[in-house]
Parts: sequence; structure tokens; C-alpha cells
Amino acid sequence: MVLGREQIFYGIFYSMWSGYREKEDIKRLLGIFERRNCPIYTLHTSGHADGDAIQKLIDAVDPKETIFVHGEV
Repeated sequence: MVLGREQIFYGIFYSMWSGYREKEDIKRLLGIFERRNCPIYTLHTSGHADGDAIQKLIDAVDPKETIFVHGEV
């Protein structure tokens, strides 16, 4: 989305095993974003990233805001 000169990126990065998308709780969670037309990007990761890798991702994407989420749904 572009507003004036400022480009705004929004979306969800889905990085869990794709098979989890068949679980009802994950379907419900992703459905919340889909109903709001929020893009869901699949990004494969191979486990836990270290602090340097997380910082590189943040630097590359350059988000206005970053929210870390970890845990069970």
C-alpha cells in the first residue's frame, strides 16, 4: 500500500511447518487475518533463529513496528 511518499507494508509471516495449517486452531487463527484481507506470507525457517539472524531480518524488512510472538496457540 502506498500513501503519499510513504510505503506501508503489512502482513503476517507464517514460519511454522506447513502441515500445522490443517489443525483447527491454526485455521481459526489464520482465518482471522484472511477475513481482514491481511496477506499471509509463508517463510520457511529451520528452527530458532539467533539474535543476529533476527536483527538481519528486521534490518532487511525495516518495519515501522516489530512484535515478537512465541508460544502455543
